[in-house]
Amino acid sequence: MDETEAFAEADAADVRQLTWTLMRGVPGLHGAAFDAWNSLWQGALAAHKRRLELEVTRRPDQDGAEIEWRVRQRP
Repeated sequence: MDETEAFAEADAADVRQLTWTLMRGVPGLHGAAFDAWNSLWQGALAAHKRRLELEVTRRPDQDGAEIEWRVRQRP
């Protein structure tokens, strides 16, 4: 199970995933792997509530191991 944290603000919520067990030990992970996995989460959120958007604010292939998203109303 991956370790996560969530922080609520007035107009958004931030979700941070501290580990990515699915890809642990995969050398040279390409950014497209994260993009494909993240698209599944975007689709799940759209199916749940289409007026919300999921924005990636931290990627494991660019900023280290953590992943961070911001969930907020679509403009």
